[in-house]
Amino acid sequence: MKAHGLIALLSLGAISHTWAADVGIGVSIKSHDNSIYAPIRISESILLEPYYRQNEFKNSYDLSSSGNEQEEIGLGVFHTLADESGINVYFGLRAGYVERNNYYRSAAGDFKDVNDGYRFSPTIGIEYMLLKSLAISGEAEWYKYDLDGHRTDGGTRENIEFSSKGTDTRIIVRYYFDK
Repeated sequence: MKAHGLIALLSLGAISHTWAADVGIGVSIKSHDNSIYAPIRISESILLEPYYRQNEFKNSYDLSSSGNEQEEIGLGVFHTLADESGINVYFGLRAGYVERNNYYRSAAGDFKDVNDGYRFSPTIGIEYMLLKSLAISGEAEWYKYDLDGHRTDGGTRENIEFSSKGTDTRIIVRYYFDK
């Protein structure tokens, strides 16, 4: 999914340059949110933002190891309210496809979870234009994951469902390319 996600994100950004007022690139600067964004400002009031997110955690001990890998590709659709001072307030929805893998290995046995599904998050943010093309944003969201998959535990396979919901915040730096 990594290669496909990055190719889709970059392709959408490149194609959109022909019909969008402003396109750019953005990164989340929050430590556990490894997201890349491709903002596309369709008009003064509409912002589309494809994104790609990847997280990987691994732990190793003397007799065991565990880990989690998660990838997500999605799209944010936002309504923007702008003023003359360079402050934009935006609100809308981010939705994405998620693949998630967890594992645990020890002398007593191994298990692995493989699941995929969707993530939805109503989002609100404030963007401040530091320069004509450079912006910093703060966002808050309420998210919900719904994933299905299977667990393999010592040769036994069972279906699993994973769901999670909560709130999150992030800081995004965006650079908009001039047309």
